[in-house]
Amino acid sequence: MNDSLFKEWNNLLEILRSVDLIEGKDMVIWSLDKSGKYSARSLYKFMTNGGTTDSRTMIVWKCCIPLKVKIFFLDGNT
Repeated sequence: MNDSLFKEWNNLLEILRSVDLIEGKDMVIWSLDKSGKYSARSLYKFMTNGGTTDSRTMIVWKCCIPLKVKIFFLDGNT
């Protein structure tokens, strides 16, 4: 095992030592909303940096081009 892998292994072990497993049922919690429940609003707010929009993005969405073109354009520029 080389030094890099050995360091990664030790880092992983250190992370795992801090994990505390408990008995019980798992719960899904949406961390983007105070209620812990998913909402499209909370996701949109997160994606727009808390309500701040990028003017370049808005220009692209207003263009009369197919949606699939818009998505690829935005992916390369955001």
